[in-house]
Amino acid sequence: MAISETIGYTPVLESVLTLKPELGHIRGRVVDANDEAIIGCTICIRETDRTSQTDTNGDFVLINIQPTIYTLMAQCRGYALCAFPKVRIKTGDNPGFRFVMKATPVH
Repeated sequence: MAISETIGYTPVLESVLTLKPELGHIRGRVVDANDEAIIGCTICIRETDRTSQTDTNGDFVLINIQPTIYTLMAQCRGYALCAFPKVRIKTGDNPGFRFVMKATPVH
């Protein structure tokens, strides 16, 4: 199953993306404490300049990541920063990252 099929992206997106089999691909979802999707949340790999935004379902994908160990972070206005430290990215698909964001007051 292609990444686009598993997280709801349109087939057009898949044709634009070139997945390199020797690299890793990260995908997951961002939700709040009530398990509601958070739209437009920024996902980044701290050790690189790679970022992604969540879609209307709270899903995200980062493709063509060099396999190694990273810190995967989620940041969104109105929520505390959330991070997965020491994430080992392997070649191919790396599914299942789920960020549960904690609401914070907006100043």
